[in-house]
Amino acid sequence: MTRSAFRFPVSIGSLFLVFGLTGCSEVPKDSATAGEQDGLLTENGLSSINGLSAFNGLATSNGLASFNGLATSNGLASFNGLASFNGLMTSASGRTTVAYLVKCALPAGHQITKQDQYGTNYTFAGGIGLAPQYENGACDTNCQEAISACLMAHVNTSGTHIPLWIVGPMAAVGWGQSPWYPTREGTFFGNIFQPDSSGVVRAHYCTASSVSQDTVPGRLGANQPGAPYTNPYAAPGYCDNSCKMGGLLGVDGAAVCPADGRAWKHPITVWRGQTFQAENASLSGAALAINCATCSNAHRVGWINSTSGVTFQNVRSAAGGSQSVVVYYTNGDGTDLLNRSFNISVNGGAAQHFAFPATGDWDKPTGSTISLTGFLAGTNNTVNFLADGVHAAPDLDWIEIMPGTGWTIEAETGSIQGTAKASGCGTCSSNSRVTNFGLNTSLTLGKIKASTAGTHTVVVYYTSGYSTAASIYVSVNGNAKVFLSGAFPPTGDWGNVRSVALTLSGFLASSTNSITFSTDATFTAPDFDFIEVN
Repeated sequence: MTRSAFRFPVSIGSLFLVFGLTGCSEVPKDSATAGEQDGLLTENGLSSINGLSAFNGLATSNGLASFNGLATSNGLASFNGLASFNGLMTSASGRTTVAYLVKCALPAGHQITKQDQYGTNYTFAGGIGLAPQYENGACDTNCQEAISACLMAHVNTSGTHIPLWIVGPMAAVGWGQSPWYPTREGTFFGNIFQPDSSGVVRAHYCTASSVSQDTVPGRLGANQPGAPYTNPYAAPGYCDNSCKMGGLLGVDGAAVCPADGRAWKHPITVWRGQTFQAENASLSGAALAINCATCSNAHRVGWINSTSGVTFQNVRSAAGGSQSVVVYYTNGDGTDLLNRSFNISVNGGAAQHFAFPATGDWDKPTGSTISLTGFLAGTNNTVNFLADGVHAAPDLDWIEIMPGTGWTIEAETGSIQGTAKASGCGTCSSNSRVTNFGLNTSLTLGKIKASTAGTHTVVVYYTSGYSTAASIYVSVNGNAKVFLSGAFPPTGDWGNVRSVALTLSGFLASSTNSITFSTDATFTAPDFDFIEVN
């Protein structure tokens, strides 16, 4: 799956959910959350992360249960419910599908452990709970339809991670909107487990009219080759014209969608976060939209300098102060030593300077998460991008305003001492991680915001192909190092991203905190993808 990534877990009632995530890892990293609208807490609606590839694990041409070792007559936890010797459990992409399937079906706090064909154990965590009976019992038609809609809602054929807010008539999901997810994208429904009586697998979607205004890679409205679903309605194929709508004032999402001569009663509607295309922003001076087939909406903006820039308007913020923003850019300079930079101002405030490393290809967008200050509560914020007057600027594809209150920091943006280096990782956030943690090596991540002094939970996303648990030293703000012996269990493969939650002390109530991970000469460490500070 992905960027990348869900950045900010928040609570749903008294429940707190954190998952590990990547497009090709066994455990997706998501969170379940309640939403707020106009100051009123909504009881339902779940935030999640898409990224399930339709090219490999989610092969539905013959039905998900046909040749994948998956039986709907037996529980997932049983030997006959999900086989180890054939089908989904025998490949990384298949196990990714299992991870999403378990997340969709089982509630938080439940998990199953299955083996692959070599006897290796993999643990898959529940999260949404659409079909808890499938853990130990049969999955009937209602169960299959609910899980099918959930799986299809998480497909992203580009591998780019987009935060999602999902709603539907099922109690485990429910209705309710979130101010952080203002764009209704579309609805997914059908049954991808079994072909119908005519031998056809029914996998469908319909779109919301707003999706064409703000497409993002791999999702509805964008170029999405290989998607497993089709729109059964006549052009323009809008849900509002064809489905019975539900939720508050009947605008949250589809409750029932007719197709194939029947009524589908388990649809899931997706709302997307705040994403803004650079080519649709206000361009000044020489800044110019450039065709880019691999970019979001097939364009990026180049020729940005210190007087010619890009201004995004109507950016919403649930509260004043700082927000995390993911900047998707291209920098075709041929070496990682060459950084291009932006001066970014919020609401006309002072310039905030950020460097963006080379990506090696002008047509390969990369996401980088930054923290910007100066936001006001409301929907009328502006964010302006200019070059800094010293360095050239990268090209700008789109930005995404991340939801929630936590802070995430990509490992590759930190300061490295010793043998470590940033390395490509197709399954990692922003397609990169910090690897090669040799002896006497350190990684320092700075500019970390903490709202209160003292202790905070830090979730570390990492990969480790070792057969035994890895270790690391950690220090907050230069305080005494703490040795975390065996804190990072094996992930099964260097491409599998997992997470551990650490409780660290020594934070200041400021935005200048730093965390240093380091080694000495006595142990091995994992590779680091990113961290999330709550």
